[in-house]
Amino acid sequence: MKVQLKADRPEFQMHSQRRTAIALLATAAAAAACAAPPIAIARIATEEVLRQKSVITTGGFNPSDVPAARTGPPPAPRDAPAEPSGRGADPGVRPAVQEALGQLRAARAAAEEARWGDALREYSSLVNDHPDLALATYGRLGRAIMLYQAGEVSKAVILLDELELTARGTPEVHAALAAVLWAERPSQRLRAEQQFEIALEFDRRYSDLAYMREQRHWPPRLLAAMARFQQLQT
Repeated sequence: MKVQLKADRPEFQMHSQRRTAIALLATAAAAAACAAPPIAIARIATEEVLRQKSVITTGGFNPSDVPAARTGPPPAPRDAPAEPSGRGADPGVRPAVQEALGQLRAARAAAEEARWGDALREYSSLVNDHPDLALATYGRLGRAIMLYQAGEVSKAVILLDELELTARGTPEVHAALAAVLWAERPSQRLRAEQQFEIALEFDRRYSDLAYMREQRHWPPRLLAAMARFQQLQT
């Protein structure tokens, strides 16, 4: 009598084929999962840049538009802890915001009056006194621009490089970096062109020197750098 081995039985062979098919499907799913993250990351990065673009003020910075400066508390992000309120809240938060707003207004007023040294001091005070506030981003940008006016080219480039990462999508950052790189870093002129293109993608007004002089109150040295950049581009 011939004994049929377990491996030769039809039901065992069918079960084995089913397990093989399941394993192949699992492998395909894993491969798809491995391919997904770069696409997801790119999508998330694009959405973040578009989100930043949507909140950029089109008519210049208005301190009252900053969430921290409004009368009511800003909505907290979904993954952020709730802001303390009432008893136990930090009593120094509101005075700190008001002080930072005062420093920002003073710096901008000095820039409007071409008092570049005073503007640099006010922007620096804002950054040094309140580095963790969102307003400090405006302070860092103003400080970088005023440092360039004062001849501190390396410091200005470093600050603008940092802002290009932390405040990506802010057109003034990209425009200022483009002008400075073109004028001061000849080996990075291709990057300067790329930065200028990014700035114009967000705000076409940065192709107009009058806008940068009269509305953004850029100092003479940065305006001259941008003028040279635009002349050689045309």
